[in-house]
Amino acid sequence: LGGTPEWVVTGRYDISDAGTGGVRRTISNVLYRLNPQNENYDTSLALIFLRECEEDIKPIALNCNHDIPKNGEEMQVIGYGDTSDTIDPVFPSVPNGADVNYITNQECIETLDTGLPIDPGDLGFGTLFVTPNTMCSVAENAGPCLNDDGM
Repeated sequence: LGGTPEWVVTGRYDISDAGTGGVRRTISNVLYRLNPQNENYDTSLALIFLRECEEDIKPIALNCNHDIPKNGEEMQVIGYGDTSDTIDPVFPSVPNGADVNYITNQECIETLDTGLPIDPGDLGFGTLFVTPNTMCSVAENAGPCLNDDGM
């Protein structure tokens, strides 16, 4: 992972503009939970502990209700992932978002394994990358981008 970082910037929207917004915070500890046996990083996580309390940012509540979202319900994906459709990645300096609809993991597996929207030669793709920790979505010409997860 390249060692433990010493600081993090909180509250910055545009990652390419170091002079705009955000506060540099000292890190006291980082706990990593990686699952290197799992090729899709299904359970990889990092918790960053700040040396001083962060009072200016409202935390986001995590959903623990397995009945939410409902199949077909609209949701939004946001991230700094690769937006290029070529081999050369393009990472934006501000996050992009897309409106998508939630689908069950079973629908996701079936869609991927039938070759839609990927080639039929990729049979088995869905069962390899869709796990109980996956949240699947579908939309026309929209969705999460590679590296939105930070990997």
